[in-house]
Amino acid sequence: MAFALLISHELDAMIRQEWRLLPGFGSLSDDRAADVFNLLHVPLFGLIIAGVMSRSDRVRHWTVAGVELFLVGHAVAHTVLRGAEDYRFEAPVETITVYGSALFALAHLAVRWVPHGRR
Repeated sequence: MAFALLISHELDAMIRQEWRLLPGFGSLSDDRAADVFNLLHVPLFGLIIAGVMSRSDRVRHWTVAGVELFLVGHAVAHTVLRGAEDYRFEAPVETITVYGSALFALAHLAVRWVPHGRR
């Protein structure tokens, strides 16, 4: 669920021009920045999907944990950037996708890291 919410958020990020908040995009025109922002998600999502589908338990475990930690940090970044001039995200979509994905990620992390004998 957390990954699905992230994908939905990235669709919204295209509409809200999220690249304006990211370092390294300031020297690009909006059209070029949108293309780069969009295309960077192809290998990113490809690697995540490959990691989750890996035959290796270790690769799957660390891929999921890495994505979940990213989602928590991503929600923190949205909170910090909320006052920025180019911040265009709005509730309820932001609340559901950004903070919802972080909530699912935190819940899953908590369940995964509880020792098996304490569940």
